[in-house]
Amino acid sequence: MQLADIRLEVESTAGLETWIDLPELKLAVDLGRSPSRLIARARVLFTHSHLDHLAGLPHHCGSRALMGMDAPEYFVPPGESEAVHALLEAQRRLDRSELPCTVRELPPGERLSLHRGMQLETFKTWHNVPSQGFAFWSQSSKLKAEFQGRPSQELAELSKRGVELSDRTERLELAISGDTRIELLTREEQVRKARALLFECTFLDDRISIEKARHTGHTHLDEIVEHADLFENEVIGLYHFSARYSSAQIDALLDAKLPPGLRSRVVALHPPRS
Repeated sequence: MQLADIRLEVESTAGLETWIDLPELKLAVDLGRSPSRLIARARVLFTHSHLDHLAGLPHHCGSRALMGMDAPEYFVPPGESEAVHALLEAQRRLDRSELPCTVRELPPGERLSLHRGMQLETFKTWHNVPSQGFAFWSQSSKLKAEFQGRPSQELAELSKRGVELSDRTERLELAISGDTRIELLTREEQVRKARALLFECTFLDDRISIEKARHTGHTHLDEIVEHADLFENEVIGLYHFSARYSSAQIDALLDAKLPPGLRSRVVALHPPRS
């Protein structure tokens, strides 16, 4: 599917498995049970360490080694790298293999360069384990008006002398929330302003109360309705629905509860059904 200018594939059922593939950026977010399509991704970002998001890490690492691919690079929330190293070390002892990889923490606000000139920035989220979300910025430059129409040789000489010829701009293309409470929306400007937003919405009706959703570190649809005026995004993909809801129920509840101005921008990323 396409959200704004970014192509992605999402498979997400709360408590069972979540992964997001960003093929044009050669990047994945979370690994769930490590589907074969994600073995090609040498970089994986993890929102948090729950099994339905991180269980596939050892399998992903081992599969790349088995196929003679480069050692992968994993980005985990601040403070979690030591535990992930321990997980890998236990699997190395069980597997009698090396499982080569790099595990990194990317502090909030620090930038990482990606394919297609994109920049990645992490931000803190509100879950019941250490967690993070991701913002993706596109970079572009345009020749300043005073230099337009000048010969290329002149421009080359100016550039050699250190003259800044272009105006550089960036645009916030996509934000991914990961599992989080609604505080992320109210406190993180990047989430509200990204052109496209992937935002978790695990619970949708009174079968699970807002209080229980908050206790488990998740967002309830009623909270999204309450804060509908904060979403400035062009398109919002809601994901991570509980398996208790069918696709028809998800659509019906979104239609019934979301105000029209928000509903018209919301895409429901339905859980896969066997």
